[in-house]
Amino acid sequence: MYGFVSLEVSPLLAYDTQATVKQAKALHAQANRPNLFIKIPGTREGLPAIEEAIFAGVPVNVTLLFSTEQYQAAADAYLKGLERRVAAGLLPDIRSVASLFVSRWDKAVMDKVPSALRNTLGLAVSQQAYRAYRDVMDSNRFQRLASLGARSQRLLFASTGN
Repeated sequence: MYGFVSLEVSPLLAYDTQATVKQAKALHAQANRPNLFIKIPGTREGLPAIEEAIFAGVPVNVTLLFSTEQYQAAADAYLKGLERRVAAGLLPDIRSVASLFVSRWDKAVMDKVPSALRNTLGLAVSQQAYRAYRDVMDSNRFQRLASLGARSQRLLFASTGN
């Protein structure tokens, strides 16, 4: 059994969907490992690259997620990629994780909230995102894909330290 590792596409490509996808495919092919994810930012500009990489069969670690809305957009890109695979007659068994950055919230408000509320905002955002994750995984949309062999996009809580 392998542990999973991630390689990151160049941040210089962040605003170029096609270049990001090209590099994601190249990194994945070059490594040629079943336990490799390619990190693509879950930014507005990264969403089309996430969808395209999933469609191309590249496992993706969606990074730089800071809110429930960003997680939902990343999950949508993942599902769109899987749906396109199914429509093209391909198997939807492409893995993905969505990395929600937690401690950045707490750091941002550390000096602006009473001490009793410190280190609580990241947890609250994480709980909201987890509820959204469960909603996505329980949805008819995902359940249809799962019945064809899709795996859930795992929600990963990242950057959890102070």
